[in-house]
Parts: sequence; structure tokens; C-alpha cells
Amino acid sequence: DVMEVYVSKHPDDWDLKLDLVRLLTRLANLEQYKDPGSAEKTYQRASDLVGQAANAPDSKLERSNWLRASIDKETYEGDFQFEIKGDSPSASRNNQRAFDLAASLSGIEGQSAALNVIRARLHAQKSSILQVQDRLDESLVEATLGVDHAAKVFPSGMLTTGLSAEQIERIDYGDILIYLTSLNQRCSVLKKLERRDDYKKSLRQLLSCAEIAKEISTAQRDARMFGIMALRELHRISLSEGQDSQASRWYEETSEWIEQADGDPGVLEEALVMEADRAMLLAARDLVQAKESLLRAASYLEALKPQEEQQDDYNRMRYLDNQIVYSDSALAVLLAAGDLTEHQKLREKQTEFVQARSLLDAKLSGKERKE
Repeated sequence: DVMEVYVSKHPDDWDLKLDLVRLLTRLANLEQYKDPGSAEKTYQRASDLVGQAANAPDSKLERSNWLRASIDKETYEGDFQFEIKGDSPSASRNNQRAFDLAASLSGIEGQSAALNVIRARLHAQKSSILQVQDRLDESLVEATLGVDHAAKVFPSGMLTTGLSAEQIERIDYGDILIYLTSLNQRCSVLKKLERRDDYKKSLRQLLSCAEIAKEISTAQRDARMFGIMALRELHRISLSEGQDSQASRWYEETSEWIEQADGDPGVLEEALVMEADRAMLLAARDLVQAKESLLRAASYLEALKPQEEQQDDYNRMRYLDNQIVYSDSALAVLLAAGDLTEHQKLREKQTEFVQARSLLDAKLSGKERKE
């Protein structure tokens, strides 16, 4: 607010306005989970400034810097519209505006590694939006373009061969994070398309990249998340195909990665999903192991229970998601055990979880207010 007052008194200070756009974008990104309404207003304040800059003569400002900040704002706002509000048409508009801005930036600076990173991020975002719209073939095209653009940042073969500590130190955290995000999105679409062989190949590529990223101190948390996601999916596929020995190896490797994460909530959620998948898939053929996995899943669920200071709508909805994951596997185990009474009780409880989650989702996305 102090900066905005100062800006109002100095309307020709475009560097200050640029700093304010960057600040508002970051602030909105922090606000979006706990106060979506406030985040929306903050994005609008940033958009107003971007609009002013778009109409200002080039002699007044550094156009390329404004284009970068504008792309950043549109991309973050697109994520907000898509992930928090569930508004894919608005997210698509943000995404297209960001693509148009990237084209303008390319016209000024030419092609560059930085633009490849920008385009990779935008293609991955567009793929996610198309995936939700069940336009899966188009989504895969966008996801593949995202991976291709991200890969151009690195020398050919760099991320598929053994790297020295010195080479790893030279890898930019932001660059490899976008590459991981792009690979993960491609995996997501291939899974939805049920192209299992391509999916497994893509998962292994994601895992390989995560193993390298894990050696970069600033990228360790994200690398672990992506690596564990890839490992638990490889474990699930092997188990579903009856390849128990391979599944055990994936399970052991995933467990090692989980132990290294030291209780990170995001990693605990991945651990919960892995044990829940394992319990569900083993229920019909090895009830003892299934029950053991269900107990481990229950311990992860308890560890993820929101603390008193975390009792906001976003964390409550996230915990409901975890309860639904757990109850799905528990239902399979109870059915396999022939315990139909407890099965019916849990089925009713799960219905309550799903209904509560739906209400919270509507509240957070603003649909409740519109209705």
C-alpha cells in the first residue's frame, strides 16, 4: 500500500511500477490458498499496472523487462484460475496472453534459453488445462512441446549421463524445475491416455532428472517430490502387472527417498498414496501384506492431520483428499477380508468425506458465492 501511494504520486516512475507488479504477483501467489478473494483483487491490481505499461511509449520504460513481468503475472494468475478456482476458460485466456507476450519478447530479443524456459512452462500449463477438458491428444502435443523446450536449455545428453559435482553446480534451479514440471505433465497425460509403455518410459526419464536435481541444494525438495511420484507409480504399475520382485525393488527405493525427506508433508502424502495403492492391489492376493500397508498408510494419515494453526479451508480440503485416498484402500481390504459390516460403515463415512470436500472446493473456488 505504501508503494502504491508513492506510485500514485510519481506516475512516470515506471521502474517502481515494475517492481510493484512483481511484488503484487508474488503476494497474490502467497494469498491464493488461504484467501482466494484477496488474491484475485491483488492480481487485478497487477493487471491494471500492466495495462498502463502496455499503453506507454517505449521511450518511457524498458519494454523487455515489462514483458517478462507480464508473462510471469499471467502465468501465475493462470495457475490460480485453474488450480484454485477451477476456471479453465479464464486460465486458458491467461495462458494465451502469456504466449502472445512471449512472442513479443522474442521479437525484441530473439530466441534464447530464457524464452525456452518460459515456453516450456506455458506449454505444460496449457497441457494441464486441455487434460482437464479431456482433450487428451492436444494435451499430449502441448506436454511434449513443453519437454522439448525445457530440454533445449541443457546441452545434448547432459541430463542422461553421469555428471560431476562441478557440472551439477552450474545447473540453474529454475531451469531444471521447469524441466521436471514438463516431464511430470507429460507423464500425467500418458497415464490418462493409458499408453502404459510410453508412460513407464516417461516416468523413468522423470526419475532420472529428479536424481540429478536432488544433488542441487536449492532443488532438493522439489526433486524428492517428483522422484517419489515417479517411483511410486513405477511401483504401482509393477504390482498391477504381477511383477512382484520388481515392485519390491521400486518399493524399497521409494522408501529410501521418503526417509531422506525428514517428514516433509508433501512427501508424506506421496507415501500415503503409495501404501494405499499397495494395500488395494494386494488385498485380493496377499491380505497380510495388504493389512500391513494399510497400517502404514494410517500412520501417514495421522501424521498429516492438520494442527490447530493449520485449520483453514485449504488444509481441511487437502486432508479430506488424504482421507478419501486412505478409505478407498481400506474399503478394498475390508471387502477382501469379508468384513461387510465395517465395509458398509466406512462406505458411509467416505460419502461424508466426499460431500464435505465438494462443499469446501465450491467455497474456495468462489462457486458457492455465485450460486
